[in-house]
Amino acid sequence: MESDNEEDDMFGSKESKTKDAVIFLVDCNPTMLEIADSQSQDGGEDTKLKHVTGMIRRFLKEKIISNPSDKVGIVLYNCKAQVNENDFKSLHVFLELDETTAQRIKQVEKLEDPAYFDREVGSVADGACPFYTALWACSTLFTNASLKDSHKRIFIITNNDNPDKGDPSLKDKAVQKADDLLELDIEVDIFPVASAHFDLNVFFRDVLVVDPNEQQQIAVAKSLDDLFEGFRKKLVKKRALTSVSFELGHGINIGVKLYVLNRPASREAGAWLDSKTNEPLTTVTQYVCEGTGTLLEDYQIKKYHTYGGAKVFFDKEEMKTVRTFGEPGLVLMGFKPLSALKVYHNIKNSYFCFPDDLSIKGSVTAFAALVTEMVHLKKFAVGRIIYRKNSGPRFVALLPQKEEHDATGAQTQPLGMHLIFLPFADDIRNLKVSETPIADAEAIFKAKQVVNSLKIDLSGDPPFDNPCLQQHYACLQALALEEDIPEDFEDEFLPDYQGMEMCAGVLNTFQQDCLEFETEQTREFNNRKRKGGGGGGGGGG
Repeated sequence: MESDNEEDDMFGSKESKTKDAVIFLVDCNPTMLEIADSQSQDGGEDTKLKHVTGMIRRFLKEKIISNPSDKVGIVLYNCKAQVNENDFKSLHVFLELDETTAQRIKQVEKLEDPAYFDREVGSVADGACPFYTALWACSTLFTNASLKDSHKRIFIITNNDNPDKGDPSLKDKAVQKADDLLELDIEVDIFPVASAHFDLNVFFRDVLVVDPNEQQQIAVAKSLDDLFEGFRKKLVKKRALTSVSFELGHGINIGVKLYVLNRPASREAGAWLDSKTNEPLTTVTQYVCEGTGTLLEDYQIKKYHTYGGAKVFFDKEEMKTVRTFGEPGLVLMGFKPLSALKVYHNIKNSYFCFPDDLSIKGSVTAFAALVTEMVHLKKFAVGRIIYRKNSGPRFVALLPQKEEHDATGAQTQPLGMHLIFLPFADDIRNLKVSETPIADAEAIFKAKQVVNSLKIDLSGDPPFDNPCLQQHYACLQALALEEDIPEDFEDEFLPDYQGMEMCAGVLNTFQQDCLEFETEQTREFNNRKRKGGGGGGGGGG
């Protein structure tokens, strides 16, 4: 039976899985020590730099749980301290590029102490550290770390859009160093902090390679949450699930990449550890002969199927042939009108198809023409997809999506196709439901009032976290940071009785007029009401 999470190893997962290596390049000029416009989480006033260090600490806490093998470093520039092997002035390599540990997180926490910062780091005016030297120091850290198959990135955090004060020679050196980083496959991103007039065109437009679509999304972070959200968006790399050939017929193929847009969050798979050394264990499966007790080799193991009272044996190659339905890939079977695609046909998370010109040249042009014509004719395509060489075929619907832009010209919706897995015949059943009494118009109206009163606005991201996952990660974080494991945990899915009391009038009216019995839940709610001694009228959600 096919697994619901086959996207993890679908098509052999041709896209390489790499580790992450991030260097935070933080500006420490005096204006970063000014009070930020937004308040801190505890209601106090914090400096812009403290917001930044708080965000980095928060980032490291997530790293130590999700990807502890990823490497993170911190470089401070425009500071009094001069700690770097290149002997660049006003540059402090605060943390070398290394894996996240509890000690390193505690080291970052020290930066939030003003006395420690003034004593160990200090701040000097803008321009004290030429920007190209800061990029050079980051490049040196990557070189010394001997990273292999890693996604290398530099995150610049500053409130100054002109770090070299308009010096053309220094800017040319910065541009050259940025080009060198690009050749070394090192990405450079910028996160402006609490500056009302930050203009990329002054300096960073020529230094950084900024995607035109991402330029519209570069916003000045005015709070810790804004900054952290910006980092999270950058850290989630747009990685394709796989690159595959899309056969249109008569030997015509185009290259497409498949992306997973949504998938349920889940815990990491467990690992076996040695009880004494805490080192990971390797699991080995061996077959033993029942009669002699000796280990069996591969050639001694065969599978069989009973037919006509006799055992018909198959070797490995024959079994592989029996399980093979064709080469992995996507094949176009035909087209159907959009009206033929029903909501209940979507039985699992869909994928998103995007053309891949690197695998087959001309794929973008052909794919765009196909999507445009499908949108014009109001058709969707039916295809056959095979996960792996030993996987069975699945039929899918390819729903076209045209490209859209907003008023500023930024892309809001890319051109592509949504790959929707179609159900098998056995997945759809015709249920015989016994007839039930239909409520009168007055009862239906009052029921609608209850639903409208208890509605919650979910236009943005859902405000609820999975309580099991959050408790699991909180315990892991406490263990990793050598802290006490939290005993109490807030479950956001528990009933909000206080909020329901605002709608008590509507609920009581519906219960009295439309319900002939009192459920355990309503009884508990009413008991709470009586103890509180309050009443209430109906309210909006």
